Amino acid sequence: MTYTVAQMATLIDVSQNTIRNWERDLTPYLQATRDESGTRHYDDRAVVQFKRVSRLRDIGLPVSTIRDILEVMADEQGLPESLQAAAQEVAAAGFQETTLDTVNIPLPEQPQVPVQAALDTFQEGLKAFIEQNLHSIDVVQREILADLQQLTEKTHKRRWLRR
Repeated sequence: MTYTVAQMATLIDVSQNTIRNWERDLTPYLQATRDESGTRHYDDRAVVQFKRVSRLRDIGLPVSTIRDILEVMADEQGLPESLQAAAQEVAAAGFQETTLDTVNIPLPEQPQVPVQAALDTFQEGLKAFIEQNLHSIDVVQREILADLQQLTEKTHKRRWLRR
């Protein structure tokens, strides 16, 4: 199934402009196909990626860090496919007994993605999110206590006036 920008925005619960901005900023990890009129169409995998981006943004991660995370995830997901493709090429060359265990394929170098920096930023964003919410809870708690204090004072005044 494919989704338009409007449908994707509804599914993810963000604005259509946000969908377009994320696609622009996080290409090639968030991509749409376009029809002849230029309308964007997203598949089910894109829905999963946009939901992932939305959750990461909700905890305060910047788009640059999300890009790093998506890059690491894409590298990890792409590696087994490349190994399988290499094994199939070897098998097609006449080595029918070849399996992934017996193929000696040099692995690509580790990606130069600042994984630790991304994790540190994620942790800082999570801490800030928690602190912000704790601060909000403290503010609400103080407001409730102030309201209770006022109600208590009003109750005492009414009792005193009734006497």
